[in-house]
Amino acid sequence: LLCFYLILAFPTQVMAGSFSAENAYEHIKYLVQTVGPRVAGSDGEEKTIQYLYYILQKHGWKVKEQPFTKIVLNPNPFDFEDYRIKIINSKNIIAELPGEKTDSIIIGAHYDTAGHDVPGAVDNASGVGTVLELARVLAQETRKFSYQIVFFGAEEYGLVGSQYYASHTDLSAVNWMLNI
Repeated sequence: LLCFYLILAFPTQVMAGSFSAENAYEHIKYLVQTVGPRVAGSDGEEKTIQYLYYILQKHGWKVKEQPFTKIVLNPNPFDFEDYRIKIINSKNIIAELPGEKTDSIIIGAHYDTAGHDVPGAVDNASGVGTVLELARVLAQETRKFSYQIVFFGAEEYGLVGSQYYASHTDLSAVNWMLNI
C-alpha cells in the first residue's frame, strides 16, 4: 500500500537521487506480470532472486544469499495440492552498502507469494518494488550509516525467512529496521 501511495503522491518526473514511484511501480509490474507467483522453492522464486541480484548489483550493492531449509505445517488447510507437512527450501537475499559508520539500518520486505495462483501485487511485490527503488536512491547518497537490505523468503509459510535471518545474523550493530 505504501508504494501505491507513493505513486499517487509523487510526480513522475523526479530529480536524480530522489525516490521515483514510477520506478517502484515498474518493479512491481515486472514481478507480477513477468515473473508471476513466487512461492518458496518455485521457479518464480528463482526468477525473482535473479532479478533482485541484477537490480541491486547494478546500483553497487554487495549481494549474498542466505539459504535455509525448514519443515513446516502447511498454513492453508484448503490447499489440497500441498501436503500438510512440507519441507521448505528458500533463500533470504541480503544486500549491503557501507557507510561512514559500521552502525547499520536494515530495510526489508518479503518476496514470496501465498500460492501458485497468486501474483502477489500487494503481498508483496509492492514492498519489493519500494525497497528496490530505495536501494537505487541510497546508492547515490553519502551515507553516515551502513545499510542492509533483506528480501525474506518463505514468509507465507509462517515468517520462516525472517525468523531464520534473525536467529543466524549478528544484529548488534543494527540501529533500527524498516520492514515493508
